Amino acid sequence: MGLRIAVIVVVIAIAAGAAYYFIEGRYDSIQDILQSPEKYTSRPVLVKGKVDEVISHPLLATFGLSSAFALSDGEHKIWVGSKSSAPKQGESKVVKGSVKATISVMGRSFGPIIMEEAK
Repeated sequence: MGLRIAVIVVVIAIAAGAAYYFIEGRYDSIQDILQSPEKYTSRPVLVKGKVDEVISHPLLATFGLSSAFALSDGEHKIWVGSKSSAPKQGESKVVKGSVKATISVMGRSFGPIIMEEAK
């Protein structure tokens, strides 16, 4: 019985470490995406930050979006287009999506922009 519990504990520890590596330890740098967006256009990106600015406007539907928001890592920010409702300003958020070229909405240019994967 004691060996079985030890094996279970080891398996849980390994799973937790793997989850940390693949989720927490694998974020893409907002700065790197902004500096070289072409390196990120062929694969999904995962970024983490705080919501800095939020736009929710019917015109976003033209692009198939419900909201757009700026995600900041404290030094750099990148715009995210989302089919989900707008997050709250100041909220911490993890975004998985794909990097797209600059787009213009309501007279403002945003780019590069991350198009968030539908949840």
